[in-house]
Amino acid sequence: MGTKVVSMLVNGGKVYPTRVGDSRIYQLRDNKLTQMTADHSMLNEDLERRKMTEEEIRSKDYYLLCSDGLTDLVSDQEIQQTMIDCGNDC
Repeated sequence: MGTKVVSMLVNGGKVYPTRVGDSRIYQLRDNKLTQMTADHSMLNEDLERRKMTEEEIRSKDYYLLCSDGLTDLVSDQEIQQTMIDCGNDC
């Protein structure tokens, strides 16, 4: 059994994503989906430990925090379109 945690600190107009395991954080900006976290591997784990990711929040940015249970079943294109379709109703 694997451990999974995904979280995001929002502070001072910036977001700081973190995760353990293959959970992901996506950002939808200007209708373009970006995966903000790297999937778990020993190399990625070492690289992420050395660098704290920081991202400026913009108006109409949307964020999705999810487990690999979603990303194993749904493509990035489907996630992107669902987030676009959802708009302000999310």
